[in-house]
Order: sequence, then C-alpha cells, then structure tokens
Amino acid sequence: MNLTVGEIELQQRESEPDFGAASSFRAQAAEPPSHMVGETSTTPRRARTFRLNWPARLAMNVRDGLWVTLAVLTPIVSYVGNLAFAPLVALAGIACLPLIPHTRRFSAGMALLSVLLVWGLISQIWSPYHLPDPSFTRGRDLQQMTGLKLVFLLALTGSLVASGPAIRRDAAARGLTCLAVGFALLVAVLLVESFNGQAIYAALKTSAHLATRPDLLRRNVARACYTLALLAWPVALHLWSKGQVWRAVAVATLLGTVATSIFLQVDSPIVAVLLGGVAMLAVQRLGRTATNLAVLAIILYFVLAPLVVSEFGASGHAVLATGVAKTSWGSRLEIWRFVSGLVENKPLFGWGLDSSRVFPGLIPLHPHNAAVQIWFELGAVGAGVAAIFFVWMISQVELIRRRDPALAGAAAATMCAYLAIGGLSFGVWQEWWLALGALGALVIMALDATRLQRAVTARDAFSMLLPL
Repeated sequence: MNLTVGEIELQQRESEPDFGAASSFRAQAAEPPSHMVGETSTTPRRARTFRLNWPARLAMNVRDGLWVTLAVLTPIVSYVGNLAFAPLVALAGIACLPLIPHTRRFSAGMALLSVLLVWGLISQIWSPYHLPDPSFTRGRDLQQMTGLKLVFLLALTGSLVASGPAIRRDAAARGLTCLAVGFALLVAVLLVESFNGQAIYAALKTSAHLATRPDLLRRNVARACYTLALLAWPVALHLWSKGQVWRAVAVATLLGTVATSIFLQVDSPIVAVLLGGVAMLAVQRLGRTATNLAVLAIILYFVLAPLVVSEFGASGHAVLATGVAKTSWGSRLEIWRFVSGLVENKPLFGWGLDSSRVFPGLIPLHPHNAAVQIWFELGAVGAGVAAIFFVWMISQVELIRRRDPALAGAAAATMCAYLAIGGLSFGVWQEWWLALGALGALVIMALDATRLQRAVTARDAFSMLLPL
C-alpha cells in the first residue's frame, strides 16, 4: 500500500504547540521514521512515496476507528446516560496505550496533572474522609476510592489525548460530521422532551427494565445539554467550512442548545455557550491581548475564588430575596459560603482529598465550584498547580492562534465552557466530567487535522447569528 506524504497527512507546521488538549504530533511526524518507511528512488521530489509497514498502518486505522466510534457514540451517551463517558473513554484509552506516538510520550500538561494527582493522594493522609473497612471486592467501595480512580483515569485519558494528534484528516472530518449530525438530532430530541415530560427517556428506561424516578427524569435528560455546550463551538466551526446548509445546521444547533437549556431549566450550559462564544470572538479579534487577559482571568479565578464567593454570599442572598433568581442559586451560595469558611481554617494544604464528603447536608458531595473545591480539599498548593495547568493551556491556545486564529478560538471556547460548567455544576473529581474534558481535547485535535490553511474566522461565524 503506497501512501504519499499528503495522504498520510502528517504535515510540517510552524510553531506547532505541544497541546495536552490539542496537537503537535504532525510536526514531528512529517518525516516518517526510517524503520517504518521506505522511499522509492524514482519518485519526484515533490511527490515522494512512502511504504508504511503493517503495524504502522494498523495503528493508524485503529486510531481513526476509535475516534469515529467516539464521535458517533457521544450524542447517544449524552442522552441515555452521561455516566457512561467514564468507561467509554477509559476503554478507548486502553486501546490507545500501544498506539501513542513516541513524540507524544511527554507533555508538560500531563506532568502538571500528575503533580496535582500526587498531591491529592498525599493529602489523603490528613483527610477526614476514610472508608470504614474498605474492600477491593465491593463495587461500592471501589466507587468511593477517588484517589485510585483518578490514577487510572489520568493514565487512560492521557493515553487517548496523546494518541489524538495522529488522527488522519479524512477520519477526523468524518468523525466531526458524525458528531455534528448527532448533536443536531440530539437537540431535536431534547426540544421534544422539553414539552412531553421526558416521555421518550422514561420509555427507554422502562424498556431496558431500569428503575425510573419521575423526579429525576428532567435532570437526567438535561445532562445532555452540558455535552452540547462544551463542544458546540468547535463543531460549529467544522460545519462552517462545509457550505451554507451546514452553516444553518451549526446555527440551529447553537440556538437549540441554549433553548433546550432554558426549557429544561439548567443554567450553566447557557453560561458556557455564551462565554465560549465571547472567548472565541475575542481570540479572533483581539489576538494575543485576549490570551493575556485569559491568563489573568484564570489566575484571579483560582487565587480569589474562596474570597469572592464568600463576599458575594450576603449580597447574593439579597438579590435572591427579590425572587428574580432561581432557588438553586441560593443553595449554591450557601454551600460556597460554608466551604469558604472552612478554607480559612486550613488554607495552605487544605482539608484533604474527598473531605467534601464528610459534611452531609451542608455539602452535597461537592461544592459545585471547581476552584473552591480545590482550595478546600488541596489548599493553596493544589489551587496553584491547577492555575498553572490552565495557564499552560492558554499558552498552547496562543501558539495555535499564530497559525490558525479560528481554531484557537474554538479551543479557547471549549476550555472556557469547561471552566464555566465546572464552576457552577459539577465536582472536580467526577469521572464522567473529567472524561468529557478529555473528549473535548480530542475534538479540538480532530478539528486541527481537518484544517490546512483555512482562514474561517470566528467573526464570520457570528455574522450568521446577528440577524437572528
């Protein structure tokens, strides 16, 4: 099987970033290694032909197949059960372990996450949360062993992300299109569910002989909005390059994500889509100024989060008393104020991993704010490492911006959406949410693979929204 360099599509690019949530394998892989490539002597200089050995071809096909499979399953899993993202991504990570390109076996981002994990494991020494008589044979005990789960999850999601930059262009485009079509169908289903009392979801549960709680139907169906909000902008950017019909699908999906979030009464996906759009447009229009402001915002978020939410508590309750905000915001404010008070007692090292679990009734499993939870459980040390990681992520966005501003905008939008949702809804250590973050990184890498020297701008994407 003869492949030209263009067909292999591992192209040399200037200033290619080492994006732990993006790509840089192509820059190093533009010249395939000598042990797996043989150049024909008669091939012209501009059309050199390489022969890949069968293990290399198999690795490429497996990576491509895994990506397309994940893209097809993502909308389905978002609707039928978001908790399945953790085992789904873990299985893909296991399959990718032998497929990691040698140029991607070290990443500064992976190193920072490893430091954060090690610190979390150490903090278990003084954590007030301990399982009574834990057993590795009981599934419920394993489910509550957060440290052990995080070790495996980091290794497997890291494997998946490290293998992502080697996805070939055709497979990347095919997977993104499948994801976009799935999202459009998912929005249509969610709109129907918004007005039929989640009858479709309940029927599926019943047919699968699974217990259904009527009070949780809306919440479970609404979980799909978070996946839509997280990946909305990179998917929209992909569709924008495919023509007018696909652009209409992109706009409809974006507006549908916001509409279904309103109808299903979830706030953070709306915030995520809006802030993601602002981030995308800012990176495109303001360039390096936007990434510098993003660095400042991240530092302030992780450094000042406990103080801000504590001070906001009193004034926030005054606003809630007027009845202009939802009751759930009052619960959030109470949790944040309580946790911020605990942070003041142990600000340097924190209370220890999983200490949020020892305050039932006061903290429902987690504080519903990523920065506050990290401060509370891992202290200033953990908050500092987390801030450095996201600053590093922004540095990779800046490197991407130098060659493809629109792609950088999509990456910034995804990261902004992840932080927005994590700052309002979920716990830092929830496996499915961490797995979804890794999937977001994979989507950005696939989008990168589909883009050569296109200059589709975020401003263009917004131009279609303005008349609406």
